[in-house]
Amino acid sequence: MGNTGNFVRPMLAAVCLMVIAVSCRPRDPEIAESVRSKVSSLAQGISVEVRQGIVTLTGEVGDSALRASIEGASKGVLGVRSIVNAIRVSPAESGPLTRETLRERILASLEARGIRDVKVEVDSALVATLSGWVELSRDTLAVFAAREAGASRVIDNMKVVK
Repeated sequence: MGNTGNFVRPMLAAVCLMVIAVSCRPRDPEIAESVRSKVSSLAQGISVEVRQGIVTLTGEVGDSALRASIEGASKGVLGVRSIVNAIRVSPAESGPLTRETLRERILASLEARGIRDVKVEVDSALVATLSGWVELSRDTLAVFAAREAGASRVIDNMKVVK
């Protein structure tokens, strides 16, 4: 009978810890309100639904960098288990893309992906040159972000941090 106590007590303690952990986690309505608060500082018209910690974002934004920023901000909310990003990117406005607008889009897209130490230069042909230091895993992501923002070509002069 003494061996039964050696098994039951640790099992009971584990169950109690699980109950405490689950009860301390924010509930879906609280998560939704926190996500809405963060999202509203970035864009208007984004709907947030939460079911069992899974956040679904819907709506429309002007560019993919903003879409990525909203997703990133949502991931940082306590209780969020995963994100379903169903935000649509509206077609580009009919105005021409300028060097400065492209540079700003690229920088916003990099920032949304957590890439901060990259310098961006854009020439008159909308060729983006990226330079600075990045982690190996971020190099390709930075080039992708520049292409996605609308660069006609991307020159990768970034150096990889070891």
